[in-house]
Amino acid sequence: MMRHSIKGSKGQGSGVRGSCLPLDAVSLTLFFLFLSLFIPGAAFPETDSDPAGLVLDSSEKFFISLKENDFKFAWNLLSSESHETIITDVLNASRKTGIEISREEIIRDFSNSGIISGNYWKSFLDTFNPDMVLRESRWEMGLVKKQSAEIIITHKKSENPVVLKMSKENGEWKVGLVETFWTGRSDSFLRRLMDFLAG
Repeated sequence: MMRHSIKGSKGQGSGVRGSCLPLDAVSLTLFFLFLSLFIPGAAFPETDSDPAGLVLDSSEKFFISLKENDFKFAWNLLSSESHETIITDVLNASRKTGIEISREEIIRDFSNSGIISGNYWKSFLDTFNPDMVLRESRWEMGLVKKQSAEIIITHKKSENPVVLKMSKENGEWKVGLVETFWTGRSDSFLRRLMDFLAG
């Protein structure tokens, strides 16, 4: 993934002269400093001080998980709207073929990377190679709001970038796969994705 400039600016913090941290705060700071120095992998608690970084991290993990066939992890990184649309699409397709299955069964299957989930994502990967986004595209941050964000992704052979929609749900950034590519039908979904990559 080739990350370029992040649009937007950070405001300058305002310091307070002559102020000092309360004793409890000092102790807590020293405690975490000790952890970071002497315990491998330990660090300060994650915060939203770098929302753009968190947005990029979540979206990158989604495409990596697809590449590695970790469909359960990929599913957990999708937005609720993407979940609902995919589940409804699978349910309708099942009914058309005469397969009796409930919405709850489909939800459980995708949540646990079952047979339906595996078939769905493997069919998706037959058409889409995650490396085309991860390794062959330029990523730029677009607009970042409190509950939504955008990532501008441009494939090296394309002049038509796609704006990947992200949403913050329960404190975590989720990938709006359906919100980004969906045009009403699942085949249009994949076609639009490939149009972007083909240029």
